Amino acid sequence: MYTSFFATLTINSIAHFLYKMILLTHQMFLYQAISSDLYGIQSTIFAIIYMTIALTNFGFDETLSPFFYQYTHNKKNFTNIVQQFLIQIFIVGLTLAFTMLYNINNLHEYLHTITTNCNRYLFMIVFIVCIVESIKKTLTTFLQLCFFTQHIAISQVTGIFSYVTIVWSWYTKTKNISLESLFFPMIIIGLLEIVYLSTLGYQFYQKIPNSSDTNIPKPSSYLQERVLNYFFQIHKVIFSPNTLTVVFAYLLGFSQAATVKFYTNLITLAYTCIAKVVGVTTGAIFTHVKATASNCQLMLIFRSITKRYIHFLYILAGTTAIIITLGYYNNSITTNMVRYIIIFFIFGFLENYAITYEQLFLSLQKSYILTNVHGCNMLITLVTLYYIQITNYDPLHLCTIIILGKIISLRYLHKSMLTISTYT
Repeated sequence: MYTSFFATLTINSIAHFLYKMILLTHQMFLYQAISSDLYGIQSTIFAIIYMTIALTNFGFDETLSPFFYQYTHNKKNFTNIVQQFLIQIFIVGLTLAFTMLYNINNLHEYLHTITTNCNRYLFMIVFIVCIVESIKKTLTTFLQLCFFTQHIAISQVTGIFSYVTIVWSWYTKTKNISLESLFFPMIIIGLLEIVYLSTLGYQFYQKIPNSSDTNIPKPSSYLQERVLNYFFQIHKVIFSPNTLTVVFAYLLGFSQAATVKFYTNLITLAYTCIAKVVGVTTGAIFTHVKATASNCQLMLIFRSITKRYIHFLYILAGTTAIIITLGYYNNSITTNMVRYIIIFFIFGFLENYAITYEQLFLSLQKSYILTNVHGCNMLITLVTLYYIQITNYDPLHLCTIIILGKIISLRYLHKSMLTISTYT
């Protein structure tokens, strides 16, 4: 089991490192090639796209893990979950299309500062990107549970390399980068990846037994878990770097937000890479251990993974402090920007710190623990936000209170894990 896990972890680590390095190199050249305003605009649109994808997933991806073995018990069960997903994509597509067609003027008014860069053609491209990336994300999640690790790694690295190649080939030819030239290639590459991933999914489907017995989850149990997971998903979106990107664009303007985003891309490269690798891999391994071994063995694996992962995060936090200090003393960033960069980093750090705990509770179908924690966090945030609004306090006070709330939440997650461990 350990050999399989670390082999998977190694493959994922190499793939995500290559992916992040290619993306970071692209961002560095892009930051130099276009204006700060345009860089801030494209960063904000990317953030909105991935926020939309997460919010319109309705907890589907997170609920795949605890019910994976039941839905892959036979071909009939598998077909059932595929149908649910297709219906969801259809409804989401209609909703987004309706919003785009009937509220396009309101969107223009809302984004009045970037109407020169955003047009109907761009909104259509962004709409298609949302649908394509949503499908790709769910396929990737499912195939990770099937341990198609190497195939997914090849798909992701090839995809990002092809995307960057198309963008800069167009720039070499036209000497111009527009928002359309940044987002349209995502549709082409995304569709090709979907075809490849769907082929892998069909290969897995062929191996599923064609038995007649139905081991499908109870609708009430599945619905309850999915609602709780969706609430958990909403919380992750609210406190994600993507949301902070949109907030900074609103508070600081696109130009300053671009600088904050660029530096946070540099700073968070390592820990976002390893966090994504650990999250995906542990989710898959916890699901399989739960189905094939005892809870005692599951807890042993959890503790081993979490201990190594958190030690690595502490090392990265020290490295980040050094980078911020050097940037400040070299006058590359202002004092105000340092504050926002630190806040951006702390939010991301605390979110990633809890990844292994979250994957454990999801695999054990104990999403209510995550719901309780994140519900309290959101309540604290709303109360603090209301208080700051009526008293005109510094918004940074809100961030401080939210950070303290998340630290307390991590302590609660740890105690919950110890309680579960006691009864296994």
